[in-house]
Amino acid sequence: MLRYSVSTRGKIFEKDITLKVVQESIEATSDWALNRVRSETPVRTGNMRDGWTVTPQRRELFITNDVRYADIVSQRIGLYNRTIPQVEKHLRDELRRGYDAI
Repeated sequence: MLRYSVSTRGKIFEKDITLKVVQESIEATSDWALNRVRSETPVRTGNMRDGWTVTPQRRELFITNDVRYADIVSQRIGLYNRTIPQVEKHLRDELRRGYDAI
């Protein structure tokens, strides 16, 4: 099983308005992250690509893949190093947009 957590922590995230912006940003990032990870996944049978799930929660975004060989393939092709920073950047951009709208 492969599991990542992209989360937001700190005093700035404690207020209600901030929590609303964070939740909306995580929701907006979840679909983008799923499409990004799937598009970067090599396809032989399609099982690994189809195995990705993104679960937004209150302050975190979980990216998982339950395919047995997902961890090995992801490490071999550098999938972590390419996609996780992109997802984190997209989340930061969404947060900036949310805060700018306040």
